[in-house]
Amino acid sequence: MTINEGGIGEINNLREDCLSKILNLTTEDWQTVLEIHGRIAQQIPANHREVLLRAAKEVGLAPGKLFHFVYVVENFDPADLSVANYQKRDPFDHPQVIQAHLNDWARVGWLEMMANGRFQITRAGHQIRQLRWQIIVDAIASHNKNQSSTLANCLATLKKVKQQVIDGGVTEEYLSFFVRYKKGLKPPPNIGSLLQLIEYRMDFGALRDDVHLAAWREVAPDLSPVEWELISIVGENPQIKLGQFIEQQARRGFEQAVFDTAVTKLTQIQWLKYDRNLLKLEAVANKSRVQVEKITNTKFFNPWQEALTNHEIENHKENLKLLRRELGKQ
Repeated sequence: MTINEGGIGEINNLREDCLSKILNLTTEDWQTVLEIHGRIAQQIPANHREVLLRAAKEVGLAPGKLFHFVYVVENFDPADLSVANYQKRDPFDHPQVIQAHLNDWARVGWLEMMANGRFQITRAGHQIRQLRWQIIVDAIASHNKNQSSTLANCLATLKKVKQQVIDGGVTEEYLSFFVRYKKGLKPPPNIGSLLQLIEYRMDFGALRDDVHLAAWREVAPDLSPVEWELISIVGENPQIKLGQFIEQQARRGFEQAVFDTAVTKLTQIQWLKYDRNLLKLEAVANKSRVQVEKITNTKFFNPWQEALTNHEIENHKENLKLLRRELGKQ
């Protein structure tokens, strides 16, 4: 066998190994992680949230505004908040809605306004986020004692994959992940295992959001985020009515005219069929949507495939299933 033949054989083996790993990791595995997060959250009694709800009531904010504040300062740079920076991570909200959030949080003293439309978190804002962490820590400690080897194995694997992302360096589709990892407000040190699992889930959730947006920009750069969202939702809900879609998107703050324009454009380029108020994707739109999901999965799972062997991937899948069952029994 010549050197060249050996090299080709080695490349083919690497390709087969990579393909095997791709086939072994699926969106179902990520859904299992989401479900585990949900089961942990269910262990937190509703009365633990009363302290936060009172904090929102005292300053005249709706509870949703408080919880959204917590989400933003955890996932964005809390020392450099602006409409533009917000839309890098979430381009689906109307700028006026984002600005209203920032203004409200500044009004109650959780943010302070700086120059050029930018905001930074205040001491009071830090205290609100710290209160949220403490509530979760206390609730999980009181109502969930899971310290199994299965949980430890899951955490070890997730730590290894996260380090692979970090060591891989910053690329365009991972920017929001790195903002959350380096600048977003993180929990206190020495947190419990279940809260650490939630942290990993949130970190990887930011990564998946990043690569999903990058995939849309790659596949349909001439479409707007509103049009991406329309295609995604119609694809998941065949023959949804336009009124239902607009109702789902009401919190985004866009006028109906924006959605009407999106429907008109997608109809004209034959990506969407709109008849008697029913929406349905044309073949080209569905093909692009599937392509976006495929690119998202490839980029999202790439660090997992690079960090883990086939054996470790299979063990992780089994550990996730076991942990889901363990948490379901409590």
